[in-house]
Formats: sequence, C-alpha cells, structure tokens
Amino acid sequence: MSLPIVQLTPEMRASSVESPFGDGTNNSNVLYCAISTTAASFTMPKSWHGCFIVMKVIGADAYWFFSEQTSVKPDASKTAADPQLGWRTRDGEVVTEYVPRPLTQDGDVYFLVDGSGAGVVWLHKASPQ
Repeated sequence: MSLPIVQLTPEMRASSVESPFGDGTNNSNVLYCAISTTAASFTMPKSWHGCFIVMKVIGADAYWFFSEQTSVKPDASKTAADPQLGWRTRDGEVVTEYVPRPLTQDGDVYFLVDGSGAGVVWLHKASPQ
C-alpha cells in the first residue's frame, strides 16, 4: 500500500512555513550552534520535536545527527560505514531537515555535531507544531 501524493497549493505551503522571529528576550525560532573539531551536543527545544528545520552551516563542514543519547557523538574523522560518521553538510550549504520526536513523551532530542574546523550551524524552526 502506498501513501497518497498530496499536491500543496502556494497558500497551503505559505501557511505551513514560519519565518525567523524573536521577541527580543527569550523566545526565538532560531538556534546558533558553535562547532569545532570537538563534538558537541545541543538540546533541541521540545516545541521543535516533530518540526521541519532549515539548517545553514558556515565556516566548516558539519557532521551531525539527532539522537536521544548524548553518549555517542559524530566524528568527522570516521570513514564510510561507521555509525559515528554522521551526515555531512558542507560549509555554506543550506538544507531542510526534520527533528524527530523522542520515544517517550517527556524525552529529549539532541543535535549532535562535529566540525571539520571552527564554524557555526544556524538552525531555524521552519514549520509550526
């Protein structure tokens, strides 16, 4: 059984995309993650679970994945077929991704990232809850 193909009208697309915003104090739908050759983990806000994000990498390639565990981190020095390799997003690349939901209702999801050098990963929550 296959899923039906749904054609989105421009109006439907526009209603399902959020622009970057902030209230000047604590609320924003943009995250800034500094990366280096040492792997790091960033807790994703719970309101981002199950949402699409736009990711832009600046200054270095990023090797990353989402996980409920912080003990396993991507490693840019690994080669193909290694579970620690992570997905590579090149310096300057912009991609759209999906933040998974945790297996438990109150669980956390982490953005785990390792860089080929010093850089920044910008994450923008692009879809509503």
